[in-house]
Amino acid sequence: MKRWLLFAIGVVFVMTPAVIQAKERVLLGDANFAVKLDYISFSHDFFEEINDDATVYAGIEAYGKVTDNIYLGGEIGTASVSSADLFSGIIHALLSVQKDEVSADITFMELNVKYAKDISRFFVVDVGTGISYNRALVEFETRDWVDIGGTNYGVTVNSREESEWLFGGQVFADRTFK
Repeated sequence: MKRWLLFAIGVVFVMTPAVIQAKERVLLGDANFAVKLDYISFSHDFFEEINDDATVYAGIEAYGKVTDNIYLGGEIGTASVSSADLFSGIIHALLSVQKDEVSADITFMELNVKYAKDISRFFVVDVGTGISYNRALVEFETRDWVDIGGTNYGVTVNSREESEWLFGGQVFADRTFK
């Protein structure tokens, strides 16, 4: 048993320099797949009106090498914003007043080309551009409060949903840990 353990440790020490050397030579590899968690800020007045113009963006991306330092690929991701929060819900319930809630779910689908360059042993910086086809789903809901036996219950009075497909483009810069 000890021999197998020593053999396994020896293999790790022998193989590690080759793996490190390969990682240093290749920027993002022949293919690159990543899960992204990012912060996104919206600049349209609509998002400022609902007091939620910044949120978390989650997505996945995949790129394939075209030539040296040039990659072609895409990204799919989503972000959600909402005017609903626990504190304002409690205040509206205590005062028994109507409350309007707005939420927006945005799905991003992008086709990009990017140029990648080593900036250090551990980081790659890439800049790129692309086209996108995005879906925005906005839900409007008006809630009122009904008093039943001294307890306020939220009831949806009016609900409306709008969806729109948006065509666009983007320019971006990323820093990737390799």
